[in-house]
Amino acid sequence: MHCPACGAPLHRRPVAGVELDRCDACNGFWFDDGEMARLLPALSSAANVPDLDARIIFEKPARSHVNPQRKCPKCAVVMANYNYCYDSNILLDRCPECRGIWMDGGELAAVAQYVKGNPRLDRLASAIADHVGASESRKMAGTDMRIRMGQVMLTPGASSPIMLLALVLDFIRRWDRD
Repeated sequence: MHCPACGAPLHRRPVAGVELDRCDACNGFWFDDGEMARLLPALSSAANVPDLDARIIFEKPARSHVNPQRKCPKCAVVMANYNYCYDSNILLDRCPECRGIWMDGGELAAVAQYVKGNPRLDRLASAIADHVGASESRKMAGTDMRIRMGQVMLTPGASSPIMLLALVLDFIRRWDRD
């Protein structure tokens, strides 16, 4: 097989226990269907893979040519570009026939870094989600109290100031618990 990016011959090389086709000229990799799924867990847990830099997610994809019309090295069908995991901004090429994947030089490291993630960012995202959830809970409690206050005001014969005070105290107790 030949490299779809530069035309140089591809050579089989072991990478983390998986035999891949590699281009020595441009450092690209060819993954047969299923090889990437077997390789990524080992790569992303490797100690030399740095944590994901959050800025990469907000950047434009690195490749300026979105559809270079590259042909699959296995079946010569024009491959389609796709954004790995839909939001990584890492553009890969996939063959629609054999489902093989081509990664240009540097993209394998970028995918491993993306899969590894960033523990600090994960903790931050979790804290934000918890905060938003607690805020929504308080908002719902406030809505519930307004509904109950309206019911008290409409209840004939009820002592409105005392009932209103009881509702406010109940709301404060719930707020402190959350």
